[in-house]
Order: sequence, then C-alpha cells, then structure tokens
Amino acid sequence: IAVLSPQGIKTDNQMMTTMEGVFTAGDVRRGTTFFVVDAVGEGHHAAQCIDNFLEGKSLEIQPRRPPEVILSQEEMQTRIDHREELRINRALVPRLPVSDRENNFNEVDLTLGEEAALQEAGRCLICGPCSECMACVEVCEPGAVIHNQTGSKAVLDFDAVIIADDSMTMSDDLNISRIPTDDLNAGSAAAFQVMSNLKVIPAKPLQIISPAASPEKVTDRIGLFLCQCGGEISEIVDTRSLAEEAAGWSGIVHTQELPFSCSEEAADEMRGIIQEQNLGKMILAACTCCSLDQVCFSCTYQRLRCKENLGVFSSLETITPIEFLNIREQCAWVHMDNPEKATATAKSLIKTALARLRFTESGEPLISLDPKRVLILGNSPAGQVCSSSLNQLGISAEITEDIPSKILRVGGHFQINNEISEVRADLLVITPADEEELGKFRDILKMPDGRSLLPLENNQTNSLDFGVIVTAPEVDAGISGLAAAARIAAWISRINSWAASSAAEVDKSRCRGCGTCVEVCGFGIAELYEEASGRYSRIDPKLCLGCGICAALCPSGAITSKSASDMQLEEMLGAILS
Repeated sequence: IAVLSPQGIKTDNQMMTTMEGVFTAGDVRRGTTFFVVDAVGEGHHAAQCIDNFLEGKSLEIQPRRPPEVILSQEEMQTRIDHREELRINRALVPRLPVSDRENNFNEVDLTLGEEAALQEAGRCLICGPCSECMACVEVCEPGAVIHNQTGSKAVLDFDAVIIADDSMTMSDDLNISRIPTDDLNAGSAAAFQVMSNLKVIPAKPLQIISPAASPEKVTDRIGLFLCQCGGEISEIVDTRSLAEEAAGWSGIVHTQELPFSCSEEAADEMRGIIQEQNLGKMILAACTCCSLDQVCFSCTYQRLRCKENLGVFSSLETITPIEFLNIREQCAWVHMDNPEKATATAKSLIKTALARLRFTESGEPLISLDPKRVLILGNSPAGQVCSSSLNQLGISAEITEDIPSKILRVGGHFQINNEISEVRADLLVITPADEEELGKFRDILKMPDGRSLLPLENNQTNSLDFGVIVTAPEVDAGISGLAAAARIAAWISRINSWAASSAAEVDKSRCRGCGTCVEVCGFGIAELYEEASGRYSRIDPKLCLGCGICAALCPSGAITSKSASDMQLEEMLGAILS
C-alpha cells in the first residue's frame, strides 16, 4: 500500500487514491492520528478494496456484520463456570541467552513456536461485537448485565406526536405534525399548536409541595433515604445502623435504605413513601453533591439521573424539598480502610443536613399570582400572530408598532420610555420587520451599565434569560409568531413555578441603597425602591440565578446567598459539634 500526500487522497469511502491502483490507509488518509482498533479496521478495508480492484468489482466499502452468537442459558452458565479453569498463563517469548548476546547484534526476543502462537491467537475475543465470553457478567458486581434478556415491544399512548425525522412515516391524524429536523422555530410553533389543541396552559402557576399534600397540610415531617450504591457505600458505611439510629431523631419520621437511589424504581419508591408518610421534606444520602438544579464537571451520570428522576431539573414537576448528601466520595471512599470513621462522618453529614432542613421553609407556595405583562414591539406581522396566540392561552399581551426612545432592563422588568409616557413590562417580544429595525432595537434595549441586551446574532437562548423573545425577520411570520408565543408561555411557567434555591437575599437593616447591586447584576434583576424609612435594594428570588456577584461586591454586606441562613448555619455548626 502506497502512502501518498493528502493532496492525492480521495475523501469518499474508497481507499484508492487519485492514482489508479494506488491505495492508502492510516493517519494520512484520515488526516489525524487515531486508535489502534481504527488502524486495524483501515488495514482490513484497504485489503478489501485491493481485492475488489483486482477482481474488477466496486471499490465502495460495504460494512458487514458478523453472525450473531446465540447461546442457551445452560451454555452461558457453563461458560461462566469454566472461565477459571480455562484460564491459562501467557506463553513466554523465548529469549536469547545472555552468553549469546555478547559482541553481536542478534535479536534478543525470539519468535513463538507454532503451538504457542496459536494458543495466544486464541485469546482474541473479536472486540466490537459481543462474543459471549461472559467476562462482563463475572466482573459486574451489581449484576447489571443480563445475557438472557429478550427484546420487547411497548405500546405508548400519547395525545399528540411531533415528528422531527424525515425517515418516519405519518398518518392523517390531526394530532400528528411534522417539522424540519433543524428548524427551532418550527419546533416551538408545533409545541404551541399541541398546547392549543389539547387545551394545555403552561402558564398556570405551579407549587413546589409534597405531591400528596395541599398547602394547608404540608408539614415538617422529614424522611431519610440512604443509598447503598450496590455496595459501593453500604460495604463501608453502615447504612443499616444509621437508618435505625436516625429513626429516633427529632423531625425524622421515616428512614429507608435503597439499593440504587439513581434508578427509576427508587424514585417511584420515594414518591410513594412521600405520599404514604405525608412527608414535607426529605434527605437523600447518596452520591449527589448538592441540592441545586445545576450541572458541573463533577456530576456523574448517576447523579444527573437521580436528580432527573426526582424532578429537580424540571419546573413542571411537583417535588418536596430535598437535601442531597454525598456519603460515597466524602465518606465511603475517603475512609475506605476505616468503616467506623466513614460511618461517623456520614452520621455527622446527615445531622448537619437535618439541622439545615428543619429551618427550610416548606409548604408555602413559591410563586407570585400577579399576571405577567407582555409587550410586543415591532412592525412584523409576527406580532399580531403572537398576540392572538397568547390570548388563546389566557395571557394578555399589549402590542405597539411604535419604536420607543429607550428600553431599560432593571429589577427584572423593562421600563419603556416614550416622549410622553413610561410603560413597564415583564416580558418583551421584539418583532422587527427587517434587519434595519432589529438594529434599532439593539441600540435602545440596554442594561443599566449601558450594554445592549440583544447580541449581534439572534440568539434566542441567551435573550430568553432576560425575558426577551426576538423573531427573525426572514422567518415566516406565522411560524415565528407561534414560536414566540410558545416560548413566552414556557418562560412564565418556569418563572412562576419556583424560586432559585441559591437566590440572593437583601438584609434591609444593612442595605444603604447605594445601587451597586443594580450596576453589577448581569441580568438586571436587582432594583432600588423607596419606603418611608429610606431606599433599599430588592432582588426577585423567582428571577435571580444565584451567581453571587451582587453579594460579593455589596459594600455593606447586605446581600447574602439564600443557600443557608444565619439560623441554619448556627444549627448546622451545633449539629457538627454535638
């Protein structure tokens, strides 16, 4: 095989270069260094291409699947039972004696004999497709690998279907709609049509309370759940004794061990216990690091799945306040050689979480019933479509074609200044007729520090964080108007349903109304308001993202993170020291 420069290499699936009869494989063909298994595959493909070329066949590489290995349950168990006795040591490569290595350049490592070479070659498991060697069954401690599992079909019952796959067929059902795979506006518009047809109003405020209780019945009854993590935790930390001891602690009315808290079955079990025991709060001692609805570099798949199953990442779920603890890395793994120390550390963490949770508000709706005011600006017909669509969902929207002289984002809302009046709005829908009009809105829509709220690119995701929807002038007005209405409805639902657990909180006794928080808040959430006793700062917990910049730069120390109050900190320290 000739290796040529990249200029002479074809970029299709053929291995032959632009020179007939000259083939290439490896890094130079792919343009990058890759893994050994890829190199082996390249060699196989090149050999196949050469063979096809010599026989006058097509040079296109046709992928082939190896035959499926099907074993009975008895055959699989026999393989597992015989794995130990079938293991043999590697054949030793014969080497030249030391006395024969002097004053020459003879090879020191010799070749294997035919019998030993065949024995070593027999170790190949044909990596890629499963060869039913049963090694995974042997090493998987939780027993998650099931070789005799058979496929099954499930019939799912949905009220509406949105198809974003060109290869799928669709019927004439009115509740089935097709959208392009790469069109975000069409996706949002289809979502709105589904909401309208099914009479779904996502803007209806939700309450974060126990699923089994009404706001009047929510209590401070706390449940403790301890994850065994398939032995990763329970083999070091004595979860059984912790569950028995914690059952007698003040505030805890139920304790439960779970084999894997990140499984869907465990989430269903916890929900059932919350309903049966009428729990108002819960502690989950597992591997999850924090109680925030965020993802960072230390989040594993299990941690994300655990939070997702419990509805932490979705404001459309109704969940009870949860305090997450990491007793795997912070207890079991740190004190792997000292189970007593690991158990004692886990006990201290649980007591600290209990002290913090006892002073966490629960049972009070974290919502504001005040309707959000939506203002639609611009001369595109998409504004009329958006306004009528929002009215269908029970959301009132005011529309104006006049471009104001200034729009300022402050206090989580917008101040629109015209020559004769000032208007306030919670959400803005910008519907420019063309790029020139969009440029005008970029010039007038500002933060208190003077920067524009609209980026040069029409990035819907970033602008939506501020409660701004911008329709693209080049998109069909009907689609962009429906898409804007769907996003506004989703924004109202998200804002009305919860308050950020790490939202900043202002202590009025320390605040001196200097306005520093208003200047530094990157999302225009902080604002100053007047009272008879003076001027103070105010931060809406439903809008605050908890970045902590205002708390860090407040000159009087009046702003703190709501992650832990002073009383909670005192109780947590007391629990640690007791």
